Amino acid sequence: MAIQLEAIFTAGGRPLIDVLTHCVYSINADALFLYLVREYRFKPQAKAAIALHDVFCNPQSPACISQSTMIIPKDWRLAHSIEPFRQAIEAVESVDQSASDDSRSGSESEAEDHSSGDDNTPSDGCVAIEIPPRHLFDHVVDAIRRGPSPAIASLQQSYDTGKTPTGNLPGGELSAVQRAFVDHQWLPSVRPFLVAAGFWRIATIG
Repeated sequence: MAIQLEAIFTAGGRPLIDVLTHCVYSINADALFLYLVREYRFKPQAKAAIALHDVFCNPQSPACISQSTMIIPKDWRLAHSIEPFRQAIEAVESVDQSASDDSRSGSESEAEDHSSGDDNTPSDGCVAIEIPPRHLFDHVVDAIRRGPSPAIASLQQSYDTGKTPTGNLPGGELSAVQRAFVDHQWLPSVRPFLVAAGFWRIATIG
């Protein structure tokens, strides 16, 4: 019996954890992206937007989505939309680093003078980061759904809720490629990056 992915995303609980875990094991980037965009819409933040772009919408990423026509180098709209938020975060980190260096050297007055001369920096020395729009990734999500994405279609048609995440894999175990992705990409880098960006619900997935 075909599953309804959106219904599982909405309901949450153990069925959601199992589906997401299976998606990690099967390297189903499209399904993971759809879920995390849902999470992003609840609380859009610059770091979350950058993480979604860099993990799922970057051709060099091991978890890149299948809709290559919607991302660089074929479509630069999303990358251009993300860039101002990336620059804002870099500016904040630069200010924080400068403040830390000034504090250690005892140059507090110099730091204040530097802050007051920057028109883009508030009087407290912080750089404002705008909240990105909730709909930032909607055109990519729509393209995946219209595709239709083979990864999404296969998941909805073949996933058996009576089996474990591993049991739903062909042969009931991870292939060498899947194991390499989990052990060398997802666990040490991809998952921590996403969690640090605010997607704490996947902290135990995989």
